[in-house]
Amino acid sequence: MNTFCTISTFGIFSTFSTFSTFSTFSTFSTFVNTSNHTPLNWEEIKNNLACVKKQGIRQFIYQYKKHKDRRNDPLYWGDEIEYMIVKIDDEEKTTKLCLKAKDVLETLNKGNIGNPAPIWTPEFGGYMVESIPERPYSDLLTSISKVESSMKERRKELTSVLEQDEIPFTLPSYPSIYMEGLVFGAGCCGLQTTFQMDTLDEAIYLYDQLVNICPIMLALSAASPVYKGYLSDIDTRWPVLSQSFDDRTDEEKGQKPLKKDRFRIQKSRWGSVATYISPEHYQYNDTDIVYDKDSYEELKNEGLNEALSKHIAYLFIRDPLFLCSETLDQNEDLDIQHLENINSTNWQTLRLKLPISNTNTGWRVEFRPMEVQLSDFENAAYVVFVFLVTRIAIAYRLNFIIPISKVDENMSAASKRNAVLEEKFYFRRNIFTDKSKAEVKLTQPGHLQSKNGDEYCQMTIDEIINGNVEFPGLIPLMKTYLKSKCEETDEGTNYIINSYLKLISDRASGAEPTTANFIRKFVITHPYYQQDSFVSDTINYELLKACAKKADGGIK
Repeated sequence: MNTFCTISTFGIFSTFSTFSTFSTFSTFSTFVNTSNHTPLNWEEIKNNLACVKKQGIRQFIYQYKKHKDRRNDPLYWGDEIEYMIVKIDDEEKTTKLCLKAKDVLETLNKGNIGNPAPIWTPEFGGYMVESIPERPYSDLLTSISKVESSMKERRKELTSVLEQDEIPFTLPSYPSIYMEGLVFGAGCCGLQTTFQMDTLDEAIYLYDQLVNICPIMLALSAASPVYKGYLSDIDTRWPVLSQSFDDRTDEEKGQKPLKKDRFRIQKSRWGSVATYISPEHYQYNDTDIVYDKDSYEELKNEGLNEALSKHIAYLFIRDPLFLCSETLDQNEDLDIQHLENINSTNWQTLRLKLPISNTNTGWRVEFRPMEVQLSDFENAAYVVFVFLVTRIAIAYRLNFIIPISKVDENMSAASKRNAVLEEKFYFRRNIFTDKSKAEVKLTQPGHLQSKNGDEYCQMTIDEIINGNVEFPGLIPLMKTYLKSKCEETDEGTNYIINSYLKLISDRASGAEPTTANFIRKFVITHPYYQQDSFVSDTINYELLKACAKKADGGIK
């Protein structure tokens, strides 16, 4: 494996003192503080790989055995929003990324010591910060009303410590500072949400059901068509991230015979889910998945099922991105750093997260593909929509499973220009099971099977979200679910939920443009645009001014 030659000037090894045990945290800063540790170089890391991976597997086995029968954890969930700080010069009509995240975080966290407040953490770039809510939301539908207000409060708090000409944008990619290598991808911003389940079995069920929701939400949230000052032919950051995090050698890519390396690896570190993790869905893992066979055998021998064993063994084909000499030797029943080093640097569309001992933090599933949106209303709508997907999936025991190979095709389609309207996506024809058919109180469409009996077919996102004569649609199912839970909501909450569902429905149908379409249209209709894909400093300045207005509820 090649090591990355470029790292952030700020975020990658930063640490913070205030954090939530529920959140996902910044990738590396959860377990390494290099101010009092000595990072190893790549040659030193290679000499310790076998030992580190062995200890990481043992750490997982210990945690698995300790928590596999854990039950009755409350359904907590939350969001993570990444911001980029931009300085806007109205006299020169230019914009620049503002490298002051470290100072901003120190100010924010200093003011919040001892007070209930949002949690601010570092991100990869020196112009980036991340926020999570003060506390997780509950499974009560009324908690939905807290999501947007929390996001607004966080943006207000961040803005309060910036200069008047500095704006915290929730934008996936900055349209015009060219960044080399890894930073070009890691400098993008995202919107994640994490769901805690009451048992491991429920977490595994939810993980698998969300696998094919990921490409749908990626296309539906598309918001980044401009890179390096040029209008691109993609609408999301995902291909950029996948390429910039791809540290496979030529041997691992299959371009040369295996000599020094052990595995032919099909995907970048940043990619879509490689395998379902429930034995019930194992037959849908129809791609050749490479995995560490020694780790797999050890996991199986310790009582894990084949599907989960292969998932963990797949993660461990990757090498750690960094190690420190002081943390090489670890106790498997006390430490999890080697495990987290591997798990946290496999950036898949979903992540299964372990419980945290001696806390109320249980088994969690992190949903990672979405593009961050310009406004708090939009971000709240997307987060709430995914929350409701989890609710209907669990309440009605829905089945969204299709072959992994088709999920991969969906992921490839999701980033294409205007994929939300112009691409079709594989989706399961009949999402109901024997249990759900008895519970769903609505007239179900016919769910006609294809002539060759396929369980899935290609649909537009509009059909998946809003339904058609053969498929009920996710939003109609949500409305049925919400009606059955009317005693848990009030008029205000219902109004908020309906406004969110309308935005998602309109984005799916094309009645409301995605952020990517808004940006693309702004650029190509700008009077200075020369039909050459080039986004000049003037266009970029006016685009970001328009984005700021849209974030405030202005431009439609």
